Formats: sequence, C-alpha cells, structure tokens
Amino acid sequence: MKKNWKPLLCLGIFANIAGVGALCQTLPTEGESASSPLRSPSSSLAEMERSYDEVLEWLPRLYEAQSGGFYESLATKNFPKAGPDIQSMQQALGLLQSNRLIDTMPPATRTQMIGYLQSRQEAQSGLFVDSHYPEMRKQERVMGRALQFSVASLRLLGAQPLHALPGTRQESLPDRFSSLDKLRGWLNALDWEQPWQALDAVSSQKTVLKLMPPEQHKPLVEFIYNYVKAKQDPQTGMVGGGEPIVRISGMAKFGWFCQEFDLPLPRADADLGFVMAWYRSQPEVTTLTMVRNPIHHLVDLQPFLSQPMTQDNKALVVRESARLLRGFRQNDGAFSMQKAQFPLRPNDLWPPIGNSSQPQSDLNGTSQARTIREKAYALAGISPDKVPLMNGTKEFWRQWQRRVP
Repeated sequence: MKKNWKPLLCLGIFANIAGVGALCQTLPTEGESASSPLRSPSSSLAEMERSYDEVLEWLPRLYEAQSGGFYESLATKNFPKAGPDIQSMQQALGLLQSNRLIDTMPPATRTQMIGYLQSRQEAQSGLFVDSHYPEMRKQERVMGRALQFSVASLRLLGAQPLHALPGTRQESLPDRFSSLDKLRGWLNALDWEQPWQALDAVSSQKTVLKLMPPEQHKPLVEFIYNYVKAKQDPQTGMVGGGEPIVRISGMAKFGWFCQEFDLPLPRADADLGFVMAWYRSQPEVTTLTMVRNPIHHLVDLQPFLSQPMTQDNKALVVRESARLLRGFRQNDGAFSMQKAQFPLRPNDLWPPIGNSSQPQSDLNGTSQARTIREKAYALAGISPDKVPLMNGTKEFWRQWQRRVP
C-alpha cells in the first residue's frame, strides 16, 4: 500500500509537463555548488522532489480525532500537558489544500476540524486562543497569527467563526489603530535593528486591518507602507541592520503585508540585487525559514522588477534552495524547522515548552518546505497546482483513516 503514497516523480510529474521530462536525465549531483555550471531552474526540481516522498504519510500521525486538531510534532504529541495548536492546524490544512485533498475530505473529519477551530474563539474578544497554551496571550505576534490562521483555516473548510472578529467591532480594536499618532508611536517602538522581528510584527497586523471597513483601514495601511518605505536603504532595498538573511526575511514579511493590500513592493530592483548576492555567497542557514523567505520574496518581487530575472539567476536560486533543504529532511518522513536542535514550539511560542532529544520533523518546518517547493516551481515557470505530491485522493483518505491513531 505504501507505494500509493509516493509522489509523482520523473515518470509522473515531469512526464506531464511540457519540456521538463528530459530533465530527469540531467539531475544535479549533491556536490554541485553555486560555482558549478548553471542549468535551467527546472533541472534542480527533480532532485528537490525526492525530499518530499513521505510527507503525506507522516501527516496523519499528528492528527487527534478527539479534538479535531493537529500537534506540531510527534514529540509534542507525547509531551505532558501539551495539546494541538492553531498554527499546526493551519499548516496541516495548507499541505492538504496544496495537494487538492480538502474537497474530498470525509465529512466527519471536516466537522472535527471545524469544531476544533470554533471552540478556540473567545466570544467577548473574538480572538482565538488554545487552552493548552494560555501564555500565547502575552505574545502579541502569536495572537495576531492565531487570528489570521484561524480565519483562513475555517474559510478553507467552508466554515466561519462563531463570534464577531476584532476588526469588525470598534471596541475591540488595538489602541494603536485609534489614530495615526498612536500608530507612529507603536512603529517607533519596534526594534528596527531586528528587521525580521519588526516587520513580522507589522505583517501580523494585516488580518485585523483587513477586517476593518476600507475607509477606516486605508489611511492606516498607507501610513505603515510609507513609514517602512522611508526606512529602506535605496542601494539595497533593505530595512534595518543584522545579517543579510535577517534583513531579507524582514522584507519578505513586508512583502506579504503589501500583497494583502495590493501595494507594490518598493525598490524591487535594489532588493533583487541584495537577495541574489546572498545566494551567490553559498550561504549556510540554521532554520528552514531562512531557506523559505528568500525564494518566496523573489517570487513576490517579480511583478515589480524593471526587467525579468535571468534564467541563470533563477537556476541558482532553485539549486541553492534544494541544497539547503536537504539539511532539514528527517528520517521520520518530513522536515524540521531547525537543523541542530528540536524545540517544541506549538503556535511558534517562545520560549519553547520543551525539547526533543531526537531529530524529528515538525509541521512548522514541513510547511516551510511545502512553500519552498511551490515557489521553486513558480520560478521555473511551472504552476504548483500541476504537481501535487500524490496521485489519488480516495487512496489518501483511505490511508488517513488507517494511520490516525
């Protein structure tokens, strides 16, 4: 039965994509580096594809039918007093959606998942909180993401929140949105020498802003956009200080904010030059987010460049991403967020609730890996929708029922 879970590789995926089938004969070797002769961006995709063989076998083991939620990792599932979490639900649904599996989900499973999410919403505030992790209330970033993830997950499942959301009622809006002066004060208080954190905080506001009436959120969004734009270095397109990957990741977060409100990414050409210099340096990274953010950001930049990226640059990005991705593949079938340590971080909480003594995959890392794959295909000019990780939704859900503990 296991063979039915394997992805469509060279004889499947690539044979069905015009002009790509021959690439299976020219796979790059593991020893290739950024200084090796470049091929087309598609030539590294077949190698990358092998890393995803068992992801969809691993996923059902994290599901808990009783609650309808997903655990972050197998170690978290076995950790005392831990429970499923909202972020893991969103990431698991992302894997299912990208492989066209939500529409064929059994009704009982869909009902369980909807019940999990709706039970996390507070009637008074409209916010979503996991009862196992009350400490998330103290982390504004985590609460903003939980709201965003819950609303998006319910929408994917064809459901809605049970109670009014914060942005739809004035009394529940954060104070920073009450005036431009207060918004300026909030922005000024962010640590701009840590642009990844600062722009992550900015990006996490987009869900509440989007829920507000357009005439109310428009001046706030424009103020944030111009504030960040004024902080950009004209030569690099970056904001703040820190290592190059920290600055690139910050701008990736800002890019998602801009996308939410149909705003152009400013100084795109300078931004591209800075990101490509990072790729040419043959970087090493410690978290899978550091692989995901640059390639995601480059795809987001494409519409705003004065000239398209060259094929050589695209090939370099895909090949370096495939090389870096290998370091996070774990023996249990999926990917870990970190390479050397394995903290337990449901809802991306900090500090972690614990640590695993053994290497293991987690949903956060595996979600990053899914996005890396999708963006690599996008750079190669291939729609990710045409290359799901498996073939046969009926077989997936039959196996799901057998694999859920």
